[in-house]
Amino acid sequence: MSVIDSIIRLGVAALLGGIIGLEREVSHKPAGLRTNILICVGSALFMVISRHIPLGTAAGDPGRIAAQVVTGIGFLGAGVIIQSRGSVLGLTTGATIFAVAAVGLAAGAGYWGPAVVGTAVVLLSLVVLSKVERVLGTRVAQYRYTIIATESASLLNRIESVLEELGVAIDEFSYERTDEGDIRLTFGITASAGQNKLLQRQFVQLEGVKRVVSPRESE
Repeated sequence: MSVIDSIIRLGVAALLGGIIGLEREVSHKPAGLRTNILICVGSALFMVISRHIPLGTAAGDPGRIAAQVVTGIGFLGAGVIIQSRGSVLGLTTGATIFAVAAVGLAAGAGYWGPAVVGTAVVLLSLVVLSKVERVLGTRVAQYRYTIIATESASLLNRIESVLEELGVAIDEFSYERTDEGDIRLTFGITASAGQNKLLQRQFVQLEGVKRVVSPRESE
């Protein structure tokens, strides 16, 4: 393998990792453009090195170094998975990191077809299937709510009752008084898109609630 060939393989890995990373960056995910490029290029570099090392020895297995990438990338993927009130978040990001590493290994080995097809499948899963999940209302994400209401000792209990009915747990709760004398409740939840829509309608109907700020998806 020549130096030029190695550079081309690393360049292709950077391009494919950047394509996937751009989608993650636009979607405001933890592992964005830079992270995915680094993972893809790093995996490709390990593969290139593993192909070079056996050339100078009597015997060697070019797959040994590359095999360790699979183990190592598993720890990185686990780092982005968060356990929150019984709901596991970050699985898609962790799986994306694993897939990007595989694309990098393929590019580093010079298997252009599998690398390109793998990138296309990853993008299809992230973009198209994500929209399908949104339409079906099954996609689970974190949402942050802000509710402006009049002073009421039972308001929080009523909010918790609504959440319990839908099987949604409250998280990161904060309470403060506004300049107008009202109270501002801010809290996070983990719910599907369908549950989130139901919550918005029910929160507005609660006694004492003046305004419900449109929740932001914060996964």
